[in-house]
Amino acid sequence: MGRSTVRVINPLKGIDLDKTIKELDKVMKDFTLQTLTVFVTHSTDPIPVWSGASRASFKKLAAIVRTRIDIQPVAPFPPGSRIGLGEATSTGTVFTDSNAGEYGWEWSSDLDYIEDVDNRVQFVDAGIRSVEGRKPNLPKTVELEY
Repeated sequence: MGRSTVRVINPLKGIDLDKTIKELDKVMKDFTLQTLTVFVTHSTDPIPVWSGASRASFKKLAAIVRTRIDIQPVAPFPPGSRIGLGEATSTGTVFTDSNAGEYGWEWSSDLDYIEDVDNRVQFVDAGIRSVEGRKPNLPKTVELEY
């Protein structure tokens, strides 16, 4: 018996990798902002409002995605509203680096008591759980020619 050979030739022709990468980058940037919106909403909902500082620590992230956080302090004067304190002692940034393949955001707060406010882990975990399992709608850019 002789040798049998199977030859498979890739039928894909003319794939525009630059276009595909550019479209994928746009999808990932949009997806990052969508998940950030969900994260901010679900992370801040369980936070009780007394002076407003804890919820206000998420305002920088909320501003990036143009989402409003409802903060109506009920603390008597003093201390009254501490919304400014929450904003001043927190950071919120988004990073979308297509060259490194990194898309996401960072949040931190220097409030001394943030860990004691309704169990910080509870509200941050709620935000993280809200984005688990979400998948971006990837572009279908490959055209097959036979």
